[in-house]
Amino acid sequence: MTPVRYEIPPGLDFGTIPRPNPVRTPAATNTDIVNATRFRDDVWHQYQIPSHDRPTRPLSKEAVAEAIRYEHRLIHTTLPSPATDANARPAWVDGLVAEINRNTDALSTLGEKIDVLSMKVDTLDKRVGTLEKKMGMVEKRAGALERKVGVLEEKIDTLDEKVEPLHRTGMISYRLVARRENSLQDNASALLEVPFLNGELPTSKRHSGRRRPFLPELTSVAQIKALSAADSIAYFRGYFPESDVPANMQDRLQGIFIAVGCTYSLDSL
Repeated sequence: MTPVRYEIPPGLDFGTIPRPNPVRTPAATNTDIVNATRFRDDVWHQYQIPSHDRPTRPLSKEAVAEAIRYEHRLIHTTLPSPATDANARPAWVDGLVAEINRNTDALSTLGEKIDVLSMKVDTLDKRVGTLEKKMGMVEKRAGALERKVGVLEEKIDTLDEKVEPLHRTGMISYRLVARRENSLQDNASALLEVPFLNGELPTSKRHSGRRRPFLPELTSVAQIKALSAADSIAYFRGYFPESDVPANMQDRLQGIFIAVGCTYSLDSL
């Protein structure tokens, strides 16, 4: 059997790409060169496929370089020997060799750029993974804060419930003191504000049916007498929630006068 003159060295992994048949003649035939070029193109195409789309494991740079060198060797076997027939070399061969060299350089540069891009993609993937982990931690912390806020709101509601009876009790005690102080005045010209029966201050109670949000403060008899019909009804209801509101304005004012601690008749002042 004729010995093999040109073949791909063993030990290189080309994946699923079949190796070209060995060349046993001193000069490669056109078929040999076409097969070598097709093999080079298949190897380069497989090398360019991104890692996540590649059906097989990636090819090494050594495998790509060997495919290119193999094509070069076969092309150069078709060139005549310069020592014996320098003028017989076809003009197109020089152009073909130059084109192959340019393509080789371009392929090498492109391969390096692909490697750089692959490393950048890997770095971005890692950064995205880190950001996702941080977002998960932030969401966990936000959930923990929301739970703590809920607990604090429950505690505040509980405190409001505990403080409210104390506040009402304090206001009722103050109501007794204010009525006593008012009862000691001779002319009722400097009255203290007396809370309603439920412990609320009249000036802080919103009066429904009126645009004015607060009832006027009663610090003198003159202010009691100056109450409007609507304000006198609101005051009477606050001081006597269980009683019917008198239809007569004078009766309502007299009831308010007594409620704030004055025990004498309003008409006597």
